[in-house]
Amino acid sequence: MLNQAYPLNFQELGIVSHGLVACYDFQGGGNKLIDRSGNGNHGQLGSTAGADTNDPTWTGQGLQGNGDDLINCGHGDPVNFNNEFSVFAVINPTIVNDWKQNSVVTKYETDKYQWKFGLTSSGLVRLDVYKDQVTTVAAWTIQSLSAGVPAYIGGIYDSEKVTTCKGTIGGNPVAFAEPIQTVNPDLRIGCEPKNSRYFEGDIYFVLLYNRALTPPEITQNYHALQRILAGRGVQI
Repeated sequence: MLNQAYPLNFQELGIVSHGLVACYDFQGGGNKLIDRSGNGNHGQLGSTAGADTNDPTWTGQGLQGNGDDLINCGHGDPVNFNNEFSVFAVINPTIVNDWKQNSVVTKYETDKYQWKFGLTSSGLVRLDVYKDQVTTVAAWTIQSLSAGVPAYIGGIYDSEKVTTCKGTIGGNPVAFAEPIQTVNPDLRIGCEPKNSRYFEGDIYFVLLYNRALTPPEITQNYHALQRILAGRGVQI
């Protein structure tokens, strides 16, 4: 059930609001994940509108996936990008050495490739961006995540390069001066349906922007989410 707690007061929280098209704070219950940005990109837990075996579990701190759970946030215009975007998440992976269990946020389906964001088999943060169904570029961080340790991660495409971050430490940028493929797959959290890759662990927050955030803005969001999640007993 949608409640009065959305949209959030981003100025009060210290979260960058310019260009924000979706905000998931992973608080609530039932089979809906509420988009706190006010843009209506709400997510459905699991494979059906009702309860099913693909529903992640509400923990009070966030949502926990067990390796076959998913959230489908649809493909409304606000989350369909062609030129630049940024995606950020706060996660706590159960495992970091299995690429089949480390898909965090994707716009990537059979015959509809745009981008996918998650971890490599060595726990590095990775963002893949597609020009078409063949041409792609990937960038990843220089620091890996550890199982059981919450972390703030990000992926940014500014129409010239792809880069990533863990906390406020950026990865090596990779040049990619191309438009993203103009298909519009569903936005999914915790799942990459094309290859049946899921996320195993806890997700506490996801932010999605229709522009490339600057390093100071990335740091601003990091500190804002530190404060917010400390209130839930999550340290990043």
